[in-house]
Amino acid sequence: MSLLFAANNPFYGRNGSHRVCENGQTEAAERACPNSNNLWYSNWGYQEANKVHARLTWNPYFEKLVKGMETVTSANLQASR
Repeated sequence: MSLLFAANNPFYGRNGSHRVCENGQTEAAERACPNSNNLWYSNWGYQEANKVHARLTWNPYFEKLVKGMETVTSANLQASR
């Protein structure tokens, strides 16, 4: 899911209004997640002791992805002319 969203996305971004805390972690960590200022972002089920995890909902390489898509679509447009 993170592939589609930039870090500045108002809903799913780094400081977005929606945080995915359902990560297969302990119930206590899941309860702490929504208000935590010290999150560890990880894939589903990854846990480390004494850390609160959330799913990464934005793509840290989003700008690079966009530039790649622009290159591909630009090349396709030029080839079809």
